[in-house]
Amino acid sequence: MEEKVEAYNKKNAKISIGSKEYRLNALKYKSNDDKLELMREWFFDNYADPIDLPYNGREGGYQYIHGGPYYASEELFGTFSEYIEERFIQELVDELDEINHEWGGNADTSDWYYDQFDDIINPDDAGVDLLAKPLRSFNESLGHIKDMVEIPIKPEKERYLLGMLQVNTITAMETYLSEVFISSLEIDQKFMFNFLSNSRDYQKETMHLSRLFDSPSDIESHIALVKKKVKEGLVDKLWHNLKDVVVPLYKNTYGIDLPREIGPIYVAVSQRHDWVHRNGKSKEGELVEISKEIINELIAKIEELVTFVDTSLKALIPDDDKFDVADEDPGF
Repeated sequence: MEEKVEAYNKKNAKISIGSKEYRLNALKYKSNDDKLELMREWFFDNYADPIDLPYNGREGGYQYIHGGPYYASEELFGTFSEYIEERFIQELVDELDEINHEWGGNADTSDWYYDQFDDIINPDDAGVDLLAKPLRSFNESLGHIKDMVEIPIKPEKERYLLGMLQVNTITAMETYLSEVFISSLEIDQKFMFNFLSNSRDYQKETMHLSRLFDSPSDIESHIALVKKKVKEGLVDKLWHNLKDVVVPLYKNTYGIDLPREIGPIYVAVSQRHDWVHRNGKSKEGELVEISKEIINELIAKIEELVTFVDTSLKALIPDDDKFDVADEDPGF
């Protein structure tokens, strides 16, 4: 009897990713790439980099307020070992261990979680105003960082201040890139279409026609819910991952090719975990090089990138939405 129950449970076991459910027993029919991608999505849906958690040195470091620390090997093998070949699970474990060895639990992404992003998910602005808030916030953050770079400090402590500022500079960049991307979806309906057409997250979504054609108001309501769901999903992307997240998103959605001459940014992103998790040391135990010159070069490159993105997005705004009331003909 116990064997029958165990077989039944194994056959009907499911995992959830967002609002979708997958039968684990059906994974054997998927391609190897699809197996890896589904496991990756499941992991990031449930576990988060501790860098986003509160930190308290007196309390032992990162505060795992949503559970943890968790380890990729334990979580992935514990969930998928009965359904996916060990070598594929180990491949993803190695990838995740390169990012971090310990993970925290994700917050409950219910409505209260997304309320803090309400001005981005449900903007009241149009045209150029959609781009103004993210840029203003970025400039304010970078202004504080520039001021802190020049704070007089003892040489033996300067290294730690500059390391913190390097991490904060990357955070300011990724916040801007995420906020302005999400806000700009409102510029034209074709951009939401472009995103959905190229996103693997939504290619397998199904929709009943009856939900569209009950009434005109139902159509509008359904479109609004789709847009809300898309934006909430974008909030959770890893926006410091330029190569795999930011570059393809901007290209596929807005047709914007980000500049290639941003080497210092890639270097700083790769060092982000060295500062946050290894106190400024590489995996080999070597000190990460840091100086005011390096920070200032990074700031300059990120400002160039942000200026390029801002200019490129403004060029996509219809001329009618660029019209400034201050330029209006006074009538004489």
